Amino acid sequence: MKGAAIMESTPAQAFAKQMAVLEEKIKDHVQSTLSASEEKSARLHDSLLRFLERADGDVLRRTREEPYLNPRRRLDLDDYERGGDTGVRNAAAPATKRRTVVTTKGKEPVDTEARKKGAVASCSKQGVIDFALEVRGSLQAKQALELKLLCKRKNITWVSKAQAVKDLAAAETREAYDGWLTGADDGEGRKEDRVADGDVEPHAD
Repeated sequence: MKGAAIMESTPAQAFAKQMAVLEEKIKDHVQSTLSASEEKSARLHDSLLRFLERADGDVLRRTREEPYLNPRRRLDLDDYERGGDTGVRNAAAPATKRRTVVTTKGKEPVDTEARKKGAVASCSKQGVIDFALEVRGSLQAKQALELKLLCKRKNITWVSKAQAVKDLAAAETREAYDGWLTGADDGEGRKEDRVADGDVEPHAD
């Protein structure tokens, strides 16, 4: 009985001893891991402090080496920078075309004498109509101010542009055809009077 108890206690003790050894190894591993992490954090902290100290030193040294600019030069630089920005904005902005007001002048009226010669040469009712239409188109192309001046020259009362075009066209047509029509009417009247008085019109052989 005693031998059997000794045999049973020996494996139990061996297992307990192994567990104790394993526990010690785990503790050592955890401790070493924590120590490494702490050491790494400490190194990063030291590096960060050194970087900040070096950066502060560079800023102070640059401030001592580079004095402040002359205020006038500073303004010149500011203007230059603003001008550059404006140039970029102008380049990016779409180009706009300026609208120019173009006044179209009506067709220059033909000289009255020239129109009269053309009218007389036509010697037909259709010629009179064509002449009147041509004059009316020329007058419609004129501005109201020009028509008012023409009405004033011909003693025509201004009412409206449309009425002025009609009155001026009629006046121009009368001026161009008046002499020819009157002469033609008078010639025909004298011819009829001579026939009524017994004058015989000579016949061509």
